[in-house]
Amino acid sequence: MNVTRKGAGCLTLFGLPFAGIGLYMAWSLVATVGEYYDARSWVAAPAAIESTAIERRSGDGGDSYEVVAAYRYEYGGKQYRGDRVGFATGMQGERYNRAKHRQLKKLRESGEPATCYVDPDDPRRAVLDRGLRPTVVLFYLPFVICFGLFGIGLIGGAWYGAFREAKLTRLRAQHADEPWRVRDDWAAGEISSRGPAALAMPIAMAVFWNGLSMPVFAMVCLNGEEAWVVALVSLFPLIGLGLIASPLVGLWRWLRYGRSTLRLAKTPGVVGGELAGVVLAPPGLPAEAEYRVRLACLRTVVGSDSDGDETTTLQTDWEDERVVERTLADPSGKRGVPIRFVIPSDAKPTDDGLWEKGLDLPILWRLTVKSQSAGLNHKANGYEAEFDVPVFLTEESQDGVEADSAPLTEYEREETLAELLALEGIRFTDLGDGFELVCPAGRSLASAAISGAIGLVFLGVAVGMGLYLDAWGKWILVPAFGLFGVLLTGLGLDLLLYACHLRVAGDDWTLRTGWVGLRGAGATFGKDEVRGFSRKQGMTSTSSAGPSKKWNHVRVRLVGGREKTVVRNIASRRAERALIAELRRWAGIADKS
Repeated sequence: MNVTRKGAGCLTLFGLPFAGIGLYMAWSLVATVGEYYDARSWVAAPAAIESTAIERRSGDGGDSYEVVAAYRYEYGGKQYRGDRVGFATGMQGERYNRAKHRQLKKLRESGEPATCYVDPDDPRRAVLDRGLRPTVVLFYLPFVICFGLFGIGLIGGAWYGAFREAKLTRLRAQHADEPWRVRDDWAAGEISSRGPAALAMPIAMAVFWNGLSMPVFAMVCLNGEEAWVVALVSLFPLIGLGLIASPLVGLWRWLRYGRSTLRLAKTPGVVGGELAGVVLAPPGLPAEAEYRVRLACLRTVVGSDSDGDETTTLQTDWEDERVVERTLADPSGKRGVPIRFVIPSDAKPTDDGLWEKGLDLPILWRLTVKSQSAGLNHKANGYEAEFDVPVFLTEESQDGVEADSAPLTEYEREETLAELLALEGIRFTDLGDGFELVCPAGRSLASAAISGAIGLVFLGVAVGMGLYLDAWGKWILVPAFGLFGVLLTGLGLDLLLYACHLRVAGDDWTLRTGWVGLRGAGATFGKDEVRGFSRKQGMTSTSSAGPSKKWNHVRVRLVGGREKTVVRNIASRRAERALIAELRRWAGIADKS
């Protein structure tokens, strides 16, 4: 982020209360745990319970309960009075406090002595229960992790951004005509892959979310709340598990493969020209491995969420993919993956003059290299490296340059339509006088499982609220949660069960779509009824770990304006374009429509 020193000072003032609360709660947690360990050496003594009660306290977060008691005990021949039941009893939940109250009340009524634990160094200190339940630690953790992480991270990030911006301002002034020289690696033409620093934001978000949701969920379970309450709270750690996955995979790759290096043939990449070079991948990858290389122009988009808060996401403005089937020999033992891309004249350069508007790299170009098994469309050993590369308008930029899918080097191979669609989980079979296109059910199995699971939890919460809530609010909450649960469950089932089958035989087209077992006979139409093909946006996902992802539907337009979906949820624009081109070819449509 672009931050001046004045702005860093303001952010510091804003972050100090959060950091202070986090540090104070951390100190309180250490003090409580330390006292618990100290009490393990205290001496047991009989105590007579004089009184006990349950105190109820109401607050914004609801009612809380705490057991209180008064008792007498003798130590060293002297009589003492105590009133401490345990460590942080107010944080141990209603279930614990009511159970402890019943126990103490029974002892008082029967006249039986209780056991208290006395500090031999200061006999005035005593406690009836010297145990420390996990709920006490769980109570402190959200404050320590979330408040402390947010406050300290905000302050540290603000001052790092301020010093970084001051340095960049000086470099921009020095290299106004050659903006790529603001980064030493760009200027040298040797760029290291994005390492653990690139995972900082998704890791911070995962820690923040789980640092809040996991302790709260554990407290709800340990305190014996109603099943519907547990189901409601379980939504948040479920989301947290998803947030953990991406940085864990990235960290595993980094630990396994380390850093890769991109050596550019010429610095920088040129709009209306080329980006070329070689990526030095680590040794140890299979000799038969192929590499999928992707260059994308990512645009920063500023928007707002449902609460009106400003959000920024990365959207793909342009992309191209290549498959490198042969690598170069390198004396170091590493594999040299040659890369070459033609960048069209209408592409946007890296900065696009927007630095002066206070935005931090709103246009960036990212090169991604992934390994895959030779001749097959799946990954081999999970190698992946990303590089932020410089692409600018220079004196070499030319007008009218367009990119196509033809191989640009002898090391590349052209992918068939069947291979491109196989990456999407779609089967394409050439029949000679036509083709068969099969989109099987379960292509989006992970998304279906997540959507269905969350939907079922919402439905469970709605049922629980209907059974246990007496307040008038349930007539609003139950329908809201129930409707949302039905929608998410239905989406999960649709992603799981939806399938489509297109068969083209000469001039006859047969299309069957719908849920497995419910698709019916389908629709049959002739080639002369096809008027064109279009795309329609389907699902969209955003991630803190990378650019947003969009899935499109491919649709056929028939005589009379009717439209039918041919394929749903294609993520690759290259596969989408190749499929539409093939459909147009078989429909005899020469122009784009």
